[in-house]
Amino acid sequence: MKRTAPSLSNHALGRELAASFADLTTDEALESLRRAGIPVSRVGTLADVAADPLVADRFVEVTDPRSGLRLTLPRPPAGDAAALSFPPRLGEHNEKIYGEALGLSAERLADLRRRQIV
Repeated sequence: MKRTAPSLSNHALGRELAASFADLTTDEALESLRRAGIPVSRVGTLADVAADPLVADRFVEVTDPRSGLRLTLPRPPAGDAAALSFPPRLGEHNEKIYGEALGLSAERLADLRRRQIV
């Protein structure tokens, strides 16, 4: 791929900036740019954003009782958040759905499992 003049100058600028800021901490680099009148801000990680006090209360955490895995989920946009639990695993509610809701017998459900239908 042939580079055009603007991409060559952007590449050179990137090298110069990297060399200028290589020995600075992020805070030092930000302060240096701000003193030069350049509007700049830190780009936060997802963990940084989720921990921010302005954002943190907009999330709920759900923990899987089997593995201990914790998920952070956004609250609903309106109203109170309903009690959430970890999503069911594949087939976890088969007896309830096929047996209670659809009326299949335990034997019929066992047959469907044996035949790898459910």
